[in-house]
Amino acid sequence: MMLGEGEILRGRKLDALAASPEVETVELYLHQAVCAQSCQFCAYPLVRARRSSLAARVSAGLRGIGQRATGAVDVLAWLDRIIEIMRTRARGCVLLSGPDCLRHPQIEAILDRLAAAPELAVELLGPLTRLAEPELAARVAALPGLRAIYTSLLSTRAAVHDAIVGAPGAHAELLAALDRCRAHAIPFTINVLVTPTNVAELPELLSLCLELGASNINVSLYHPESASEVLVHASWRELDLSALVASREAVYRAWTACDPAIIPDLHAHYLPRCWVPPKLRDQLLRDAIDPQDNFTYLPACEACSARDRCPGVTVPAAEYLGPAAVKAC
Repeated sequence: MMLGEGEILRGRKLDALAASPEVETVELYLHQAVCAQSCQFCAYPLVRARRSSLAARVSAGLRGIGQRATGAVDVLAWLDRIIEIMRTRARGCVLLSGPDCLRHPQIEAILDRLAAAPELAVELLGPLTRLAEPELAARVAALPGLRAIYTSLLSTRAAVHDAIVGAPGAHAELLAALDRCRAHAIPFTINVLVTPTNVAELPELLSLCLELGASNINVSLYHPESASEVLVHASWRELDLSALVASREAVYRAWTACDPAIIPDLHAHYLPRCWVPPKLRDQLLRDAIDPQDNFTYLPACEACSARDRCPGVTVPAAEYLGPAAVKAC
């Protein structure tokens, strides 16, 4: 379940969380955590602009049906309530996310709250380059419930990584942050987004992730949070897809060149099966589960023997590449 500051996305409220004991992990999306990067794959600036332009009408509509529109949020009181709910669950976990959760203006107080709930697992997701700062890295490492952090490394080359995330020096900052993680024994997962710019170096990039000490490596193609036309997340269509959508042939070649010894350490659950060489599919991929609207099937998929075991292709790849996005296995 994902929660935004003060309100829960998709209309849920904290009472719903309290009444849902099956929810073991809650993702806290910290909107106020301003990001220092400008990633090619991030549509949230477009999303925020749309929400801002509609704010007056949305606020009026909420008041009209007897609800209160969220304005200034008491983030710490909100967090206290979430911790109160989640700490009673045997495997309760709070995942901090957002544009860059470690840049939230109240991050020190947020970490204090989490440190005071040692029975609660804690994970962090985002650029997290501030972990390069010795004091903050030590502060995060001291969280009793810290379980993992998740961040992205997009190239072995600084110029390529920095161009994808739109921030000069980000590659060096990230490597320094991961060095701090190793020094403090913080487990970290590296997310690798395959793009036209980095696909050819995928074998070297995955090897580097292992050399850096990643506990897990997640490999994915670009896909938006949602491809729905009725949601503001359809803003992804305004991004430069030529910089984000790698071809099936290029990804297939890259996997062919990978050292088979690294495959057991990888997770690529949402790659189309036809984008991966047959000898790697059963090791690398997982049967399709939990279908989402950001994946789709094309006509060639109907005749594919692996149709029921494949998540399909991402909607951006289907729209940008057309029929060439898939090939029946």
